[in-house]
Amino acid sequence: MGIELMNKGYWEEAERWFKIGSKWNLDAYYGLMNVYYNKRDWENLKSASSDFLKYLNVFESRRGEITWSMQSLFKKNEGLAFLVMSKIKTKDFGDIENALNDFDYTKNNEKIVMLYNFVFDEFSKEDNYNVKEDLIKIIKTLHVEILKNKEHYDKTTIDNINKYNLIFEKLENKNPYIFLEYFTERLEKEKNIVGFLLTFIDNLFEGDFEQLLELLLKIRRLRRNISSDKEKAVIELLIADILTKTGRFNEAKIRYKKAVNLEKSLAKFVQVLIEDILTHMDPKELIPAYVELKEEMSRKNELFFSLDIFDHKELSLFDFYFGKCSRN
Repeated sequence: MGIELMNKGYWEEAERWFKIGSKWNLDAYYGLMNVYYNKRDWENLKSASSDFLKYLNVFESRRGEITWSMQSLFKKNEGLAFLVMSKIKTKDFGDIENALNDFDYTKNNEKIVMLYNFVFDEFSKEDNYNVKEDLIKIIKTLHVEILKNKEHYDKTTIDNINKYNLIFEKLENKNPYIFLEYFTERLEKEKNIVGFLLTFIDNLFEGDFEQLLELLLKIRRLRRNISSDKEKAVIELLIADILTKTGRFNEAKIRYKKAVNLEKSLAKFVQVLIEDILTHMDPKELIPAYVELKEEMSRKNELFFSLDIFDHKELSLFDFYFGKCSRN
């Protein structure tokens, strides 16, 4: 009766019948989980899924005594998935690691993929970085286990997860320069990434100048055949700014001149800086030319770049990573 009512969407009536049967039939606990999930009643779902998993262990240990059909004996992964979802929704991260370890990643894999997407969506919506830290651990555990058992998953799922795998590899390095390189490669079909470079350069410009120089030289090489003259000029200007901050003034002047030759409008940003260089100012006191360029482009709304090639999961990882860099 409960199952019939649940299948027709009569959640309250189904809940009442499942509660009648829950003391003697594991299927009734399974039904309660599905009712609470469909109602998005996360507290009750947490309780029902905990009970389901507890009694599942009891029934499994006494399977020889069961004389009736009990389909939910084979639904452990679903119970674990519901438990993890409800714990995330109620901000109760205790024992989630144990639940993730209890999954059989070779069976009922559609529930594992459903959980993976659910956690990623929660990560994307979450504003609290401490909660994001907890969620990213769950995502990475699921991510690794799915790829470990990839022969049990369909090709589309594995292709999508492999895309995020590239990002996780960058995250593991804790290196924003490598991470920015990944996104630059994803932007390979974009005709102009000036907005992208200037938007995120501040996150990197006070760090390791040698790594940043190496990254920009690589970007220039990767985009040699597709960059507009303006993009090439801005890349040269950024390289010159790095050389200036490291005291390599002669090399910087050559790069600045090259930038102006490619894009005459950059002259006003470069001229004052070259004059400062000639007075032998301390490199640490020099304000990079890109700062004023970025301010002007921002006023003219010229910093926009297309995010359409990224899905919300990639963007959430991007936001999380650079947010984390700026906090550190």
